[in-house]
Amino acid sequence: MTITEIKQIIERNRNDIAFVVGNGINRYPNNPNALSWDDLLIQLWDKVSLQTLTRRPNGISLTEFYDILELENTQDINLQREVTELMTNWEPLNHHRIITDRIKALNAPILTTNFEETFAKTFEL
Repeated sequence: MTITEIKQIIERNRNDIAFVVGNGINRYPNNPNALSWDDLLIQLWDKVSLQTLTRRPNGISLTEFYDILELENTQDINLQREVTELMTNWEPLNHHRIITDRIKALNAPILTTNFEETFAKTFEL
């Protein structure tokens, strides 16, 4: 499909179409600087638990792991504040800008399911 065909589809469906971007944008392949929820949660784990983990256990979703963090948090660390502080340094990477620029060039709306603001920051640049 060509860019022209994509633009025509978007234009014909202007009122019913948007690009939806989720957390996968932070995990762009072959990116050693990926913004990783897994890494963030392991950093939190190191703060609240005496047990050692190097990765999120298989079969446990990110939200389930966060719930476990809350149960493991016997030190009453404010996990929401810790998450906010860890994400403060998250900045858009080159692939965030490339994807945003391409969607902008199509003059199409973009929705995101991410509650962290890394992707949204590409619009401030």
